[in-house]
Amino acid sequence: MRMFLAALAFFGLLTLANADSLVVQTCGTLPKAYAVGSTRLDTIDVNGNKCSGSSGASSSFSAVFPATGTAVGFTDGTNMVPGKVRTPGSSAAVSDPAVVVVDPNVQAAVVNATIALGQTTKSASVPVTIASDQYVDPCQSPNIAKSSVPINLTAAAGTTSLVAVSGATVVYVCGISFTIAPSATTADSILFEYGTGAACTGPVALTGTFGSGDVTTAAPLVTVNYGGAGTIFKSAASNGVCALTAGNTINIQGVMTYVQQ
Repeated sequence: MRMFLAALAFFGLLTLANADSLVVQTCGTLPKAYAVGSTRLDTIDVNGNKCSGSSGASSSFSAVFPATGTAVGFTDGTNMVPGKVRTPGSSAAVSDPAVVVVDPNVQAAVVNATIALGQTTKSASVPVTIASDQYVDPCQSPNIAKSSVPINLTAAAGTTSLVAVSGATVVYVCGISFTIAPSATTADSILFEYGTGAACTGPVALTGTFGSGDVTTAAPLVTVNYGGAGTIFKSAASNGVCALTAGNTINIQGVMTYVQQ
């Protein structure tokens, strides 16, 4: 008789919990497997009891989620893992258990989070791209590629264009390096200037005259290296940069790095 009743009860439970039933731990709670708005023919608890309001017709389930701070837990069938309910954006307390359950009924556009930033190894750093406009001086910006032009002056004294005019841009000179090889008793010299046109019309001096003191025959080679953390000199807008040389037999060799923008 007991076996018959047990079988009958089991059959009744199977009949009540059809394939489209929503099974909950206890009536009024939301199962982990379903979200708010899940639609099932009926709702029963784990003991096979049909929950009130479950008429067998298709309806959506909308349980009230426990309030923030309510103790909850999950089980693997043997051990209970404790936790607490936290709404999106709320901060966990030091006393909270390891598991924090976010209330799915609460909508939040942004969940507040804090990321500690600072220099560390490349593999452990947060990637950051620095905008080019974060630097007033383009020579200082690591995101702006620098250009260069050779200084190769061996002709007669005069004006030589190094960076031509380009629209309304400014030429920012980031560094220069050159040598002057005097070959006569008259000094061979160089001066940097800016101006308009192909050969710096209306020139304005940017530097003093390098090499003007070499006035003896077979004077030693003059070496000039100048560069720092930023721009060393620059033109006005819509101007180019030129080299003005003087002397008998000119031989000035080097390089100039710059940004034109």
